[in-house]
Amino acid sequence: MRFIFRKPISGKKRGRKIGFPTINLPLRKKDEIKRGVYLIKAKVKDKIFFGVANVGEAKTFGEKEERVEIHLFDFKQKKIDFKIKVWFLKYLRKVKKFKNEKELKLAIKKDIEKAKKCLPELLKKLEK
Repeated sequence: MRFIFRKPISGKKRGRKIGFPTINLPLRKKDEIKRGVYLIKAKVKDKIFFGVANVGEAKTFGEKEERVEIHLFDFKQKKIDFKIKVWFLKYLRKVKKFKNEKELKLAIKKDIEKAKKCLPELLKKLEK
């Protein structure tokens, strides 16, 4: 199972603005992670969280810099001054450019629903 471990970088706070705050991680060429949206597992300090991540460009906003943008379910902490370990559990879809923030927000909601639907089955497999 592929994972990355690194310190978050500052983002533009757009995820927070549309209701999906993200933790941004730098993406390195050697990471060799297929670009797209994933169901992920993250270890923050000693706690485990699940969420979704976009790996690649923020196409809707015309950004060329690639990064990993993570939205963790049930994560409330605002200050991220620690390293985070992220496992990429399931590929959900490719990166897309949306017409506007409203379409992006709807897509993120669908990604979260799909991820949460896949989670019980994946957890069973991980236990084995």
